[in-house]
Amino acid sequence: MDSNPLPALLRVPSVARELAVTGAMARKLIRSGALPASKIGSVVVVKRKDLEAFIEALPTRSPGQEPKTATRSSVVRRSRKV
Repeated sequence: MDSNPLPALLRVPSVARELAVTGAMARKLIRSGALPASKIGSVVVVKRKDLEAFIEALPTRSPGQEPKTATRSSVVRRSRKV
């Protein structure tokens, strides 16, 4: 038996730390449904197996490939019709 088992349920700050994102981004992933979560009382928790599945499903880049970033010209602002 492992002397230091990983917890089966993670709170939002732990999820954020594992994903190397902010707590706000972790909550956004949960709210959007991209990352399944449950509430126990008032605490939001994510199953470790769901977090691991989420990480495995993330797209990967080839070595040396730069991440895509939005340029000013690629951002389209929609005007609101009044």
